[in-house]
Amino acid sequence: MILATLPRLLSPLMKPFPLPFIAVTGLLVAVAELVYHPRLGSAGDSADLETVTPAAPPARPPRPPFTPTAIPDRTAAMASRSSEENQWGDAETATAARSAELWQAHLTELLNNDHLPDRQLGQKLASIASDAQTPIEARVNAITQALVFTDDGDYDQDIKQLAVRADLPESVHTVILDDLMYRDPAAILPAAREIASTSGHPLSGAVGELVKSIEEANRPAD
Repeated sequence: MILATLPRLLSPLMKPFPLPFIAVTGLLVAVAELVYHPRLGSAGDSADLETVTPAAPPARPPRPPFTPTAIPDRTAAMASRSSEENQWGDAETATAARSAELWQAHLTELLNNDHLPDRQLGQKLASIASDAQTPIEARVNAITQALVFTDDGDYDQDIKQLAVRADLPESVHTVILDDLMYRDPAAILPAAREIASTSGHPLSGAVGELVKSIEEANRPAD
């Protein structure tokens, strides 16, 4: 029974496959062979395969260490400059002090000179007070003493030329103004009028009022 049916069961398998089916099947097998062949082998077979390792990129040279730019220290230079300025300032101060001492010694020598007449002494002192190169303190002392040794009658001739100058130091002008207030009005009136009329003179206003008061005092009563 079995032998009788066996040829019938095998007959479908023995029939030839259609040609397109065989061609497609062969193509798929070839593709699978190419793609999956390395993975189909055993562990031993895979050991025989050459492993391709991609080349590593070239190593980048190490970056040099960062060194911050040093900020120049100007402290020493500033200290040196300050020291030099202080030395110059000290030198100037010392020079001014020596100059003041020399002028004070010169004034003292003049005042102690018993051989000079008072008017001549006053003229020499007024000349010192008029010199712009003389230290201010010495000029103030000189004009103060010059006015002491100048009589009212000699004021117009000996002091007026100095008093009308607008470029004198303020302290010298102050001494001149204070002295005018206590002088004989008639003796100092010509000098006072010239001072009052001098444009830009620091004492023109105050001396102008003094001139008005003198003229009013000397005006005849109606």
